Amino acid sequence: MSKSRNKKKSKKSSIPDFNKKFPKIGYRNPIAETFHIVGSIEEIFIKVRGNTGKKEFWDIFKTCWDEKNSKFGDKLSKEFDKDLFDKDEPDANYILIAAIITIAYVVDTMKAYKANKELFAWHYACRAHTWFGFMLSGINSVPYHNNIISNFAKKGAMASHAENHAMRKQVQDWYGKLKGNFKSMSKAAETAFEEKLVPVTHRTLYEWIREFNKNLPSASKL
Repeated sequence: MSKSRNKKKSKKSSIPDFNKKFPKIGYRNPIAETFHIVGSIEEIFIKVRGNTGKKEFWDIFKTCWDEKNSKFGDKLSKEFDKDLFDKDEPDANYILIAAIITIAYVVDTMKAYKANKELFAWHYACRAHTWFGFMLSGINSVPYHNNIISNFAKKGAMASHAENHAMRKQVQDWYGKLKGNFKSMSKAAETAFEEKLVPVTHRTLYEWIREFNKNLPSASKL
């Protein structure tokens, strides 16, 4: 009788302890499950944008990787969900945004797994697959396929131009506030580059600062 009671007391709950990592038995890790998505989206960018598309893809990937918010995919999807799904038919903007959100979730998966937050990593991996599906459904929609691919290429160029414009404004605003601290435009560009203000070359930073300085009244220039 005492033995049966002891058995009942020692019986473990069937509810898993979510504070512990699940044992790796019979399944792949979250990164492996999302790795193919990276290559697939890169191929699509290259297909519609050529060599420029490859650079644009990795620029987006780097932007997501450098983002301090570890739930960047969730942040982007909340911002764009309503606008995207209010449309009767997918368009080039839909595809581009779905691609960016997919990439953000892939990066979130990598970050979570690296931080030993495996459950979060699996969640982000599932979301990456969901948004990748949205992207593919837009590309493969008929009879809009050819028109969407063409517009997607244009949208890629517009997105790249918009990103450069935003970074240039950020650098020039920064320089406008701090220009009195620098002996020269070159020194300002060097400081911006060392502080990794934006992901561009030292030469580009200098050109943006020079452009800003050129438009100032003569008395305000260095």
